[in-house]
Amino acid sequence: MKDAVKFFYELRKSNLTKKPATAELLGWLLMLSQVASRGELSLSKELVKKTLSALVKNKDDQKKSKILLQDFNFS
Repeated sequence: MKDAVKFFYELRKSNLTKKPATAELLGWLLMLSQVASRGELSLSKELVKKTLSALVKNKDDQKKSKILLQDFNFS
């Protein structure tokens, strides 16, 4: 989950039109924990792409977020 929070802060620092707030972060973390309980334990770029709409609501911001995700390094 540490990488998820780091990615959230990267999004907050970026030039998104509507930056994700704490409520979106909590909802996204809940979604990630539910996915993890089904067996996908590690956070990956593919998992972030699948769940990004829970964190970033604006379609243009989702596109920008995917670009940021390409350069993000997971532990």
